[in-house]
Amino acid sequence: MSSGTGSEVWGGDQAEEKYSRSRGPGGGSSNAAGVLIGLNTLHGYPLSYGALHRLAARLGADVPFFLLGGPALGRGIGTELTPLRLPAYWYVLVNPGFAVPTGWVYANLTLNRNRTEENVICGRLACQTWATWFDNDLESVTLKAFPQLGVLKVALSRQGAQATLMSGSGPTVFGVFPHQAAAQRAAEHLKNTGAGWLQVTQGISGDHLLTGPEESLAWMN
Repeated sequence: MSSGTGSEVWGGDQAEEKYSRSRGPGGGSSNAAGVLIGLNTLHGYPLSYGALHRLAARLGADVPFFLLGGPALGRGIGTELTPLRLPAYWYVLVNPGFAVPTGWVYANLTLNRNRTEENVICGRLACQTWATWFDNDLESVTLKAFPQLGVLKVALSRQGAQATLMSGSGPTVFGVFPHQAAAQRAAEHLKNTGAGWLQVTQGISGDHLLTGPEESLAWMN
């Protein structure tokens, strides 16, 4: 961070990595973004969003996404972001308690290189049924090696989830619910079956830039 500010008080190599690996929902990447935001706040916001974004991209392809605080369409390797507005659904996250090595998943992934036009993607995201076409290419690898994750997805569907998906390379999976009560009921049922770690949360429907009190998304236009 000192290279981004010209100051040595930003922490440099003193930051210690303390987060759970191989969980799936971007825990390490979101922690990295949180450190950038926290240090920028402590030092009076010396860096613009653009500067933080460039630093974040050096740390990892997923890190810039977590500076936004909301859904976004990613291009390139995922660092070129356009904020999106989605319905504020509720989510039940389930982690069975074992790790899935991200590198191994990507090494065993075969992509067909098919492309979907961005206007089609954005059009689907704008409708209320967007959750029904969720897709994660990494499931073709992880679910084959860890079929119990598929069982969790089926369990979520049976409890009323409108869609289910694996988060990242796994092992966390989640279900999409229309309101909090339905999500809470599903989580309680899964808890009683010993499914693993569970969390109920509401999605963020629009862009919530987290990097400073007066930041805007104008740089993206």
